[in-house]
Amino acid sequence: MTREEELQQMLLLAQSIGQGVSFLMTKLLAEHVKMQCADREACMVETREMLEQALSSFWLHVPGKDGDEYDLSPLIRERVKMILDVIEGEARHTLNLAPPLKERH
Repeated sequence: MTREEELQQMLLLAQSIGQGVSFLMTKLLAEHVKMQCADREACMVETREMLEQALSSFWLHVPGKDGDEYDLSPLIRERVKMILDVIEGEARHTLNLAPPLKERH
């Protein structure tokens, strides 16, 4: 197997794992909202805010070839926020809630 084929397999595996984690997070979010509050909309908003707050504390520094460290935290946080948007949208659909505010306008 060539290095390129190996990297393609690793990418497919990473994408599959990401899809699995997204599926589980959607189910977890929907079940959490169902069990926590009578007002599901308020609970969804509150839970999303908690997720955003937790994400804001995430950081990732990676070493470069030159020995310096690079802060990838902002990039990773933005990408995770996009995934959270999808998860929230799917959980809202599961719970028959309106789409997130940013999608309603």
